[in-house]
Amino acid sequence: MQYDKLKNIFLFVCFALLCSFTTKADDKEYAASKIPVFLLKDANAVVRKHILQFTVKSESKAIEKEIIAVTVFNKEGRDYGFKHVIYDAFSKIKTFEGKVFDAQGEEINSLSSSDIIDVKGISEMSLCDDYRFKAAALENPIYPYTVEFTIETSYNGYLNWPSWSAYITDDPVVYNRFEVVVYDKKQFRYWSNKPDIQPQVTNNGDQTSYVWEAKNMPKLPAESSGDVNDGAGYYVFTAPLNFSLDDRPGTLDSWKNFGIWLTKLWEGRDQLPVEAVADVKRITEGISDPKEKVRKIYAYMQSRTRYISVQLGIGGFQPISADFVHEKGYGDCKGLSNYFIALLKAAGIKAYPLIIYLGKTRYPCITEFPSNRFNHAMAVVPVLGDTLFFECTSQTIPPGMMSSSTQNRGALVLDGEQSRIIRTPSSTPDENLQVRVGTAIINSRGNADMSMTVSWYGTQRHQVCSLVDNESPEEKHKWVMNEINLPGAYIRSLEFSGVKEKAPSIVMHLSLLAQNYATMNGERLFVNPNIAGRSTYIPPVLEKRYSPILISSQTKDIDTIHIKIPEGYSIEALPSKTDISTAFAEYHSQITVINPTELLYVRASMYKQDMVPAEKYSEYKKFFTDIAKADRAQIVFLAKKQ
Repeated sequence: MQYDKLKNIFLFVCFALLCSFTTKADDKEYAASKIPVFLLKDANAVVRKHILQFTVKSESKAIEKEIIAVTVFNKEGRDYGFKHVIYDAFSKIKTFEGKVFDAQGEEINSLSSSDIIDVKGISEMSLCDDYRFKAAALENPIYPYTVEFTIETSYNGYLNWPSWSAYITDDPVVYNRFEVVVYDKKQFRYWSNKPDIQPQVTNNGDQTSYVWEAKNMPKLPAESSGDVNDGAGYYVFTAPLNFSLDDRPGTLDSWKNFGIWLTKLWEGRDQLPVEAVADVKRITEGISDPKEKVRKIYAYMQSRTRYISVQLGIGGFQPISADFVHEKGYGDCKGLSNYFIALLKAAGIKAYPLIIYLGKTRYPCITEFPSNRFNHAMAVVPVLGDTLFFECTSQTIPPGMMSSSTQNRGALVLDGEQSRIIRTPSSTPDENLQVRVGTAIINSRGNADMSMTVSWYGTQRHQVCSLVDNESPEEKHKWVMNEINLPGAYIRSLEFSGVKEKAPSIVMHLSLLAQNYATMNGERLFVNPNIAGRSTYIPPVLEKRYSPILISSQTKDIDTIHIKIPEGYSIEALPSKTDISTAFAEYHSQITVINPTELLYVRASMYKQDMVPAEKYSEYKKFFTDIAKADRAQIVFLAKKQ
């Protein structure tokens, strides 16, 4: 802490000295001395200028121009010197320029065509797509320096209009401007997370300009914004009324009409080969329960497919055909969902595509603002008065289960004229359980012989499965050792069950020896009863929290640990019972004396909400501070007198 404080003082003094030796060159736009002093506090870099302009020419043609200039003060800010731009079949990069300026604002370097790489954007999870990107890097060995990039992209067919945030990152901003120029203002739609902030609107002949600006915004501490920083400034999302992609016109005036456009892209893609239909009949023969048929078909689909992205042209929105997936055994989320829906159709069961945003964000779907804020496809199956959701890209997730990344958010069901926004279900803490049952036999030397069975259900099962599936025994050992966090522990045996079987729970059986688990001090032995689930996280002190705290999912952990009292010792002191309850979480711990040789430690924690409001941050901090204190509490054993 003292080092960081001295470093900041040193950088500030150096900057002040630099300013004191300025010349007329400091009149230049990017002279470092022009940065307002109050923006320099704790800054690794300062965004001098960010201008994003989106000019709409027609329902299918537009030009986006971005200029970003950032002054870099140390190596932590060097990432601003790297710029990459993605383009595809519907877009073309017309301009890619970059320059470097010294502290006085003098240009000292610029990009040449040989400095810019142009490569395909295929990842190891992608078989083929038409995404490409251009990228380049700029830096200077002498700080401070300023990098400036100018990027211009033309679109011939588009659906996704740009979004904008007052903050680009957590770093200070001198000037940030977003402008949308439209040929028909009826075509333009926008939404902001702060409706009281309105754009400047200017009419110029047959064009209308909408401008949002942000000026002189200080550094935003990362902890105060959390996973997303839209609470500190404001976000603006834009979308067209009418659009055209791949010569396929559509409208975003309602979710229904957008769903109609997307439904047409899925039509006729559900044809299956004869052998696939025969397989469906075989695996469902004699089954009368529709839900059981769905489970059987889902298991069949999982057993013979894997996820690989295949996106060319309109393929970013249209699934590859079901017969292709059946023959090749792979597909992307759209292709696999379409294949599963086709298999169900062969069994006489109706299902629908569902498009959704996969991941953590505050605005996965804005129900009052029809737009394409989706990046994932699933299948939804109404059966026997119930609605089941299926993740078709996983070979291990049980039928009907949703990950925490797709729960409790708006999603668009594609059903032609009946297309509609629904809210995906949110699981309860009792469904997302972690249950640990263990025994710790502690000897008089402070070593502990431990055995434990851990069961994970729901979203906790899914998270563990993604960590241990297909991992080597060595990697599983590393993961377990990191989870239990017991220095000096040695794993004797480790087994997992329920991963490949897609059982409702994954179960781990663990046996280990923990050397020096207890601390010896004279006649006393100090033991922490929490052998595996200690919480050490304490949220930082903040002047203000800007964004809500996003909790991955509502979960419940229950630990039941039997502790054998070391031979030759008696109980001198036990931790107090702890009960903490808030609107968003609960924690309880208690130690009970079972008999003269055995204690029972029970600990339970539960998260009841997906999001904690920013104004509740102090309560959130106190909750975790109190938990950490309770988890540090120790049992004191006293050696019996001979």
